[in-house]
Amino acid sequence: MNDASTLPAESPPKPSALRKWLVRCGVCAAVLAAVWWSRAGLAHAWGDYLNAGRPLTQPVDVVFILGGDLETRPFVAAEIYRAGFVKKVLVSQPQLHSNDFLGGKTEGDLTLEVLDKLGVPEAAIESLPIEVDSTRGEMVSLRKYIAENNIGSVAIVSSDFHTRRICWLVAQESVDNNGQVIVVSAPVDGCRPHDWWRSETGLGVYLLETLKVASVALHLS
Repeated sequence: MNDASTLPAESPPKPSALRKWLVRCGVCAAVLAAVWWSRAGLAHAWGDYLNAGRPLTQPVDVVFILGGDLETRPFVAAEIYRAGFVKKVLVSQPQLHSNDFLGGKTEGDLTLEVLDKLGVPEAAIESLPIEVDSTRGEMVSLRKYIAENNIGSVAIVSSDFHTRRICWLVAQESVDNNGQVIVVSAPVDGCRPHDWWRSETGLGVYLLETLKVASVALHLS
């Protein structure tokens, strides 16, 4: 008869496959619940991150208005001009589209009209000589303009959600000019960093910008 003390010790029971699956589901559910609970805070933080612009507190040689958003960017640039921070306003020249050849006004034309209505004299406005079809193209064109005109400092005006991408492109395209490039945020009504997820427009704008930021980070555009 075998002594009980000589019998091999029993191995502890292993968790079943079902139990492992339930544990994993529980962890995933907890993570999703935490994300859902803090979704407003995360969205707010992302909005603040994308808004990388800062106020202009010193005079610059040129203020450059990026193409797009005629309802905000020219207004901020005109305010900078009227405040005496700059004597030259530089306007982007977006690439022409089919409707521009049919007698319609180009975005550059409309920007000039807005600046005129805001009190910026024609003599203080200059257009980039190169037509561009992207924000990166604008940065390349700006870099050439700075070099050819011996510009010491530039303020770039763009929509607040767009400024993080601008900062990255400034660095990637070596537009920085020894730290004398300042990116200025133009606020966008109804689509602000602290509440962009509350409207359909804000969701569309910020989700698209997120994709564009990722594309620039990966050097895909």
